[in-house]
Amino acid sequence: MPRRLPLAVPPAAGETVKSYLMRLATLHDVIYGELWIWVSTPIDGDPKRRIIVGQRLADATGYPPDHLAKALPELAPDTEWLHLRDSPQPACPRCSARHPGGAVMRLFPLHAYACRRHRYWLGPPDVGEDSYRRLDDLPVLLAAQRKHARLVHTWGPIPVFDALIHAFKISSVLWKRGPEETFGHSRWWHWDQRLDQLIPKKNSRNAFSHSRCYAAVYPEAVTIAGLLVRPIWRARATFPLGDPDTDHRWDFTCEFGRRLGLDDYYPEDQKHPVHLWADQHAPRPWLIPTTFPEHRVGSIDGVSPGPPVRALRKHHQAARYFTGKRHAANTLIYHQHPGAPVIETYYPRPGPYARQRMRLAAEAAQER
Repeated sequence: MPRRLPLAVPPAAGETVKSYLMRLATLHDVIYGELWIWVSTPIDGDPKRRIIVGQRLADATGYPPDHLAKALPELAPDTEWLHLRDSPQPACPRCSARHPGGAVMRLFPLHAYACRRHRYWLGPPDVGEDSYRRLDDLPVLLAAQRKHARLVHTWGPIPVFDALIHAFKISSVLWKRGPEETFGHSRWWHWDQRLDQLIPKKNSRNAFSHSRCYAAVYPEAVTIAGLLVRPIWRARATFPLGDPDTDHRWDFTCEFGRRLGLDDYYPEDQKHPVHLWADQHAPRPWLIPTTFPEHRVGSIDGVSPGPPVRALRKHHQAARYFTGKRHAANTLIYHQHPGAPVIETYYPRPGPYARQRMRLAAEAAQER
């Protein structure tokens, strides 16, 4: 039977069990590994694979199991894992400041990209770097977070997740196409301006993060997602390109352009990202995100290990490329948004890993 810890330290909302135990270990000056063994039990007799026991943690902290389950998703039997990100990430610095013992690692909802209360960018979890930043000079990102939350309230987290992932990819390809795509009238030029604020040129190497690159296009991506998630526009997008008997595809592309400040927008290139989405994704079911339990299986303390060496190496390679070229569009096109299945539609390319990407894409399609 675990002994009661002397300090009453409650968990933070959405905190992972590992984060909570590490804070408890720091405050009580005990070894984290010993505390983990104290409140867990082996899985199928394997001492290297253990699972947390809610009652043991309750006995150690003095908080009832139902109280802990409200804050710790891993202890709640009714947790909707598909509505949470697949990777823990640090909480907003101001939100975690009132929780002693160290940094708080949270499982954020799919739609949490900014802390509106304290005006911090959260973004998707990044590899190896802290991507958080105050948004006092970028209130448009906070407004986009509010709009994003309204979309989730209206259509649900999974449809909006699907729409936003594709909106990010469409925005990235349009960004790469350059000024000729905007005709000098749209709001897309804001992306370069925001990027210079988020990742200053004088400190590009150290300030680079994929999460901040997503922040540069986030407001317009949310606007596009509001179009892609609506069933009526998904249905109109499925009509053939250039069909003389209907103008539904024309209506769809015109609405797409209108939301970004372009009038009578109808790209004729069949490889345009809007047409690629309409032909290959509008008729399909929603993308299903990867869940946190899928990533944590097999780890010693119930949480997936840190980023692998290969992922860190790719991150630093992207930072070097960005420092020299300042081409965030390429960075986003080839970056896999956390929790999203592989999407080959917008950037099919040969290479040594092409066969592996095709296999992963086929597996993702079968799971849907």
